[in-house]
Amino acid sequence: MAEGEYPKTGTSGDAEPFRLDSVLEEADQSLCRSLLAQAMGLHEKGDLGGAERLYRAIVGKGYRVTDLLPITANMAWQAGRHGDAMADWNALLALSPKHPVALLESGRALAHLGRPEEAEARLRAAAAALPESPAPTADLAMLLFDRGRHGEAHALCLDAARRWPEAPVFAHLARRCVSAKVPFWHVPMVNDTARNEAFDTAIRAAVAAHGQDAVVLDIGAGSGLLSLMAARGGAGTVVACEGEPMVAAAAREVLAANPLGKRVRLVEKLSQQMAVGTDLPVPADILVSEIISSDLLTEGILPTFEDAHARLLKPGATILPRAVAAVGCLVGGEDLARQSLVGSACGFDLSAYQKLSAPRLIVDGLAWQALSPVVTLLSLDLTHPHHPRPWPRWNSAPRRTGRRWASCNGCGSI
Repeated sequence: MAEGEYPKTGTSGDAEPFRLDSVLEEADQSLCRSLLAQAMGLHEKGDLGGAERLYRAIVGKGYRVTDLLPITANMAWQAGRHGDAMADWNALLALSPKHPVALLESGRALAHLGRPEEAEARLRAAAAALPESPAPTADLAMLLFDRGRHGEAHALCLDAARRWPEAPVFAHLARRCVSAKVPFWHVPMVNDTARNEAFDTAIRAAVAAHGQDAVVLDIGAGSGLLSLMAARGGAGTVVACEGEPMVAAAAREVLAANPLGKRVRLVEKLSQQMAVGTDLPVPADILVSEIISSDLLTEGILPTFEDAHARLLKPGATILPRAVAAVGCLVGGEDLARQSLVGSACGFDLSAYQKLSAPRLIVDGLAWQALSPVVTLLSLDLTHPHHPRPWPRWNSAPRRTGRRWASCNGCGSI
């Protein structure tokens, strides 16, 4: 391309390369000014097609190109001609690689077109080109969230919220990131008084048995509550590990807010990634952990505890809790039926929709009726270093007692 020429753009792609304003003859500049006035008039009257054709004719002559390319790009995009819009943005970036509007708008366009890697690069460049504007950072955070990179999006939102406290979008998106990665039961769990008191009593007893030099490892530390209990109980060394960055960040604030938190070392990684001598000074005397879900196994309790036994604990270490069990019974009731069964509605047979019913329900807040005695479905001794698979079938299945008419809507674990 010769000096003083611009690349081709949009629907003018078959035209000659347009030239710089500085080399236009005075007559050409006068013509372009006249055409621009006409284009603006058509634009104001709502004749977008006519206005765009004139804008592109002016661009083709090389007059006020960097001013007009954003206009033609937006008009092409609104008309659904996404290829023309991207051609205009790319032409503008060829002329001005750090053009902030071109970077931002083309980044948004690329995200819409399903080209996330390119979109991310453009939005990061836009954020650098517009350091005082929250817009590129907000778009980048949303892109990261949509790609499932919730931890990165959360960290970006927290930083942005400090820079632009007047922009509520960052606090809102940060909450969405937390909801996507952190189960809702974290807060109810730390408010469970009976659970807390049981752990506190057990931790105090274990530390007393091992003495003040006891090394405590808290796996899946969450809020850091169990680690603080261990520190209060007199443990000489307390190491808490938390693999979810958003939870670890909150735990770090919790520890900082409590004087005993100074005696707790927080390691922001999964326990399987920890190493004795690096993350843990010596194998631990006591393991505390609350990575036990209501269905017992889904938080990886077995591989986590087996790995800890093999690498991170002393032989004969105290394990808290030392045993767990899942219990359940047959359940029914009108509330559960409404959540799990489909029959008819407004006189129409919808029973075929039953196949889409959720196989598992959260029954907290629902009224339900036990239709059988409670039985143990699975029990585990966590002091054992290894647990064979597959699981044996439980010995006593839930059974209906007596001759009682009821609709069984499932087997509920308690």
